[in-house]
Amino acid sequence: MSPSTLKVGIAGLGRLGRRHAPALAFHTRHCQLVSACSPVAAERDWAAATIGPDLALHSDFDAFVRDPAIDAVVLVTPTSLHAEQAIAALEAGKHVFIEKPLALYLADCERVQAVGELHPKQVAMV
Repeated sequence: MSPSTLKVGIAGLGRLGRRHAPALAFHTRHCQLVSACSPVAAERDWAAATIGPDLALHSDFDAFVRDPAIDAVVLVTPTSLHAEQAIAALEAGKHVFIEKPLALYLADCERVQAVGELHPKQVAMV
């Protein structure tokens, strides 16, 4: 791996996660998919079979987002979870990409923005 390789974890392996995970693992330059998170065992099994045995798998989001092997998190989880998970990722020192929409309510969007402003070295984007 070159020093410019971004080590990425993906949370959510449902319909869109199953599209994003292989794209990150096999088709995105300077990116290494190192971890995946889903509370659904069948989705984790799919990730291991599709991405490979070196992929770290998590059922618990809090443990996943604190993994020091991850530089950035891609959130492909239900929209109702996006704001809290984005905040957790930023507070854990991770860059975060959130599948749209950011949240269901404006107040949650504003909370994510406020936390993002406290972590200017992290990139947060939808």
